[in-house]
Amino acid sequence: MSTVELIEQWLEKCDQAHQAQTRYDQDPTPTNYSRLKRAQEERGAVERRMAPLAGA
Repeated sequence: MSTVELIEQWLEKCDQAHQAQTRYDQDPTPTNYSRLKRAQEERGAVERRMAPLAGA
């Protein structure tokens, strides 16, 4: 995966996490909490894949 594709994927995951946070803030149900945690974990996974790029 190219650097540009990785950054685009990260931006998408950031947006999804933000939307999940907003949804949870408005309606703090267990389902929305689970969706928020999943979105945050997915964003974190992309960030871990990006970490080697920061050292380059």
